[in-house]
Amino acid sequence: LWIEARFSLVRQYEGRGLVGEKYLLENISNALMVLAEQEFDRESGNVAGIAIERHNLRPGETTSVYVIRRGVAP
Repeated sequence: LWIEARFSLVRQYEGRGLVGEKYLLENISNALMVLAEQEFDRESGNVAGIAIERHNLRPGETTSVYVIRRGVAP
């Protein structure tokens, strides 16, 4: 995603034409990281929703990011 972050898929959920993904994002830079949902939208246009637990991360902090997509799992 970015060189200032470690972004890992933790879990994937499937059902009723939707795929939910839970990611763990860690700020590995030395600066404050400010996150916005728009940064996680994909070009394919099948993203139905995005939620970020914590929008401001100090160095070394983590947050969960949830992405819901229409369609089947990749």
